[in-house]
Amino acid sequence: MKKTRWALLLLSLFTGPLFGKNPVLLVPGWGPPVFTDMKRLKSFFEADGYSRHDLHHIRYPYKGSLEKIRQVLIPQFKRVLALYPPGTRFDVVTHSLGHFVAMESLLEGGMGDSVEHYVGLAGIGHGQYDLPPGCGVASCSAFEPLTPFPSPYVKSLLAKHADTFGGWKKCSLYSRNDSVLGNPFFASHFPGGTNVEVSGYRHNDFLFRRDLYQLMQNRCGLNRADQ
Repeated sequence: MKKTRWALLLLSLFTGPLFGKNPVLLVPGWGPPVFTDMKRLKSFFEADGYSRHDLHHIRYPYKGSLEKIRQVLIPQFKRVLALYPPGTRFDVVTHSLGHFVAMESLLEGGMGDSVEHYVGLAGIGHGQYDLPPGCGVASCSAFEPLTPFPSPYVKSLLAKHADTFGGWKKCSLYSRNDSVLGNPFFASHFPGGTNVEVSGYRHNDFLFRRDLYQLMQNRCGLNRADQ
C-alpha cells in the first residue's frame, strides 16, 4: 500500500494532477475538528473521480490570532504546491472561517497565482456585524479583523492584491437559515463571482450533505484541470 501511495505521488510530481482534475485544498472553519472536519466532503470528491492524493485537508490553530494562523497555513500551502509541477493550478474549497484565513494566507504568502477556483461554503469572507456565538467564552481573535462589517482589513487586503484576486474564479454557497453567520449574504458573497443562496440548510450542512456538494460542483465549475 505504501509503495502504491509513493508511486502515485511521484506520478503526480512529474505529470501533474492525477485523473486530469485540479488538486484541491480543503480548509475548514473555526472549531474543534470533531465539528469542522471535512472528511465527509473529501469522500464526495473521491466518489466523483478525484484521487485522494490530490485532496489536501489543511488544518490550523483555530483559537490562534490571524498572525499565528497565517504562520501555520502558509508553510502548509507551500508544501502542497511543491508536490506538483510549476504552474499547476489549484482549487480551494473552504468552510466558514476557512474562507477568510485561506484567502488571506494565499494572498499574503504570494501563492494567489496558483489558485484557479476559490469556493466559500457558508463562508466568512468580507466581515460580520457581530462576533459569532460562543466568542464570549472561547478565543476568537481570528475573527477580530472581520468585525465590523464591511471589514476595513479585508477591503485593504483585496485592494492590495486586486490583480491576483481578480483572476480567481470565485464562488460562494450560503444559506439564509445559517444561524452562525450574522448576515450570510454579506459575509459570504463575492462581488463579481458566482453566489448561490440555498434555504433550509444549517451552517455545517455544507460539510456533510452530498446534495450541497453536487450543487457546488454544478454551479462553481470545479471540473477538469484543462477547462
